[in-house]
Amino acid sequence: METTQIEVQAMRMLADDDFLALNSRLNRPNIFEAVNLGHAEIRHSAFIAWLADPSNPHGLEDLFLRRLIAELFKENPNRGFASLAADDLTDVNVIRESESNIDLLIRTRDDRLALCLENKVFAGLHDHQLDKYHRYVEGAYGDKRFRLYVFLTPDGHEPPEDECDDSDAWMTFSYPGLAGILESLKPYANERTCICIEDYIDVLKKENIMADDELDELAKKLYARYRDVFDLVNERCSDQSGVEGHLRNLYLEVLNEYRREGLIADCSPMDFTGKYLSFHTKAMDEYLHNDRTRPGTWGNPSDTYHYWVYPPLLKPTINLELGPLGQPDWIIRLMENVRRVAGGKNKPISPHSKYRTPKKITTDIDATDAMNVDDLPDDKDIQGKLRKAIDEMLRFETGILGGLRPSV
Repeated sequence: METTQIEVQAMRMLADDDFLALNSRLNRPNIFEAVNLGHAEIRHSAFIAWLADPSNPHGLEDLFLRRLIAELFKENPNRGFASLAADDLTDVNVIRESESNIDLLIRTRDDRLALCLENKVFAGLHDHQLDKYHRYVEGAYGDKRFRLYVFLTPDGHEPPEDECDDSDAWMTFSYPGLAGILESLKPYANERTCICIEDYIDVLKKENIMADDELDELAKKLYARYRDVFDLVNERCSDQSGVEGHLRNLYLEVLNEYRREGLIADCSPMDFTGKYLSFHTKAMDEYLHNDRTRPGTWGNPSDTYHYWVYPPLLKPTINLELGPLGQPDWIIRLMENVRRVAGGKNKPISPHSKYRTPKKITTDIDATDAMNVDDLPDDKDIQGKLRKAIDEMLRFETGILGGLRPSV
């Protein structure tokens, strides 16, 4: 298409109602953007702590805390703390990072509750910090009837086993789940708090901490109508794409190359824009009966496992992750076989386990100091390191499945 035709398309796009709606959405004033909330965990924790403290002037009293407990109980009904959601929890202390560096510690003044919340937006765990927090709370508040441990992340994943000796002690919760609670509380909040809640949910979507279906739909419509304009902009400004985006494309090229060569059965497509790049193999599909017909860890329907190019994309690992939640007993037994033969430090799998990671392989890719694409090593070097790690995982799979009986 000639430049003049693209210019005409661009002018039409600027007057398009959907473009104006998108522009308005992206440029709406937001108090949390003004204070650079972004991925700063300490600021997310500050807002959550403010809502959780009934003494603050948000108009919700203890409603946020009770709703959080109710949502946690829905996913963890065997833990027996349902009565807390109906209790009066107005007399609590909300403590931030002053006790053993715990992100958020909520405790009643009586002997009912100590709730420990660790918040990870996109940073990883380190130095077995969850184990340290668990030991601290058990020692300092062992007299509390209910001691609840919550691991809050964008997607609600379980703590990795190499960073947590007792991951089953921690209940997982996601930012979309948190946003759902906040949406439900808007009718009960005062006017200023309601604006804060709307701004907070909006910034979660803008920062890709949670999905934004409305924004995605607008973007898809505009791209379909004005593809040539967007393609030209992308072509002329490709050097401005982020480091993570460049790395993602390199990783996807490798995965799709392996798929075409028949080394893996399927993988994330080239146009995938998320942080968790997945692939599967024919052998593991067959052994774990990965027919995607049952609900489970990753939704309904769900896979029984994933191989991941696991984030952060700046320093990824190749992980084998099993998804036992909701699977029938015979699938659990097969997963337990994989875990057992894999060896290492892995706890037994139960039907209540959400995730298990029996194998993790480092890639030797480390772009954490890269400020732009020019700071990265050669593309071939990066892809070579990824291939080496994937090949090691495939050899690992061949070894463990060779030591197991055929699936039933």
